[in-house]
Amino acid sequence: MAALFLLAVTACSHSTASIGEKEKNLVTETKLTEREKTILSSLNDKVFVFDYKLSQPYKKTSIWIEKYDNGKKGSASIGKISTAPEKKNGQLIVSLTNMNSNIKGMRPAFKLAIGGNGGSVSNATEADEPISLNMSTVNPKSKIVDGKELILAGFFNGNASLSASIFEDAEKDPGAALAGYGTVYLVKCTFSN
Repeated sequence: MAALFLLAVTACSHSTASIGEKEKNLVTETKLTEREKTILSSLNDKVFVFDYKLSQPYKKTSIWIEKYDNGKKGSASIGKISTAPEKKNGQLIVSLTNMNSNIKGMRPAFKLAIGGNGGSVSNATEADEPISLNMSTVNPKSKIVDGKELILAGFFNGNASLSASIFEDAEKDPGAALAGYGTVYLVKCTFSN
């Protein structure tokens, strides 16, 4: 199933580049077609796809999820993966599956992937508790700076979007800004040499 997910997402993101030819060192939300959204939603409950375009090679790209409860960061990152990007263009992908499953033994899972032309690395991590999330906020564009953390998205249960200020300085502790949201999962990444 993980291979099918990765194949579908990689195929989708190759056809919908969202970063202009002249723009470099950016991570942007991928603009998916309705068809691509339908394919991905049939495989996952929630999917976030981001394109990156680099002006220089980086030795390491990492993506992970951090959990915050009422503004307090959990003890460990969820599903962190890292790879050396093969190309200067690629995708960062996050999905959640089985979020509302009542089937015994089926637990919610986070799937992370880093893909590029000709290669990818992925990981699936089961959640340790049921997850009920109805809102997400995506950072549409992030400037890549060597070694600096970026927040790509946040997902949570609520009725209001996360403040845009959370995305502006990912290395600043977002705890105070997240205090009123209950449980929030932040998708983070880095590019480093």
